[in-house]
Amino acid sequence: MARGEITTTEISPRLARLPFDLMRNESMIYGMPVSDAAIAEIIDEVVLPVLAATPRES
Repeated sequence: MARGEITTTEISPRLARLPFDLMRNESMIYGMPVSDAAIAEIIDEVVLPVLAATPRES
């Protein structure tokens, strides 16, 4: 938020759970701990773009 990359508005509980749900899903599908590379992809390719697209306060 401080860098202006994501919104400062309150995010929904579902959006707040998104990264954890994706990591849990990754772990369940592949049956192993989530790799650092997978975590980086989840954050960079999914979570940050979704947060950036969330409407900002006026």
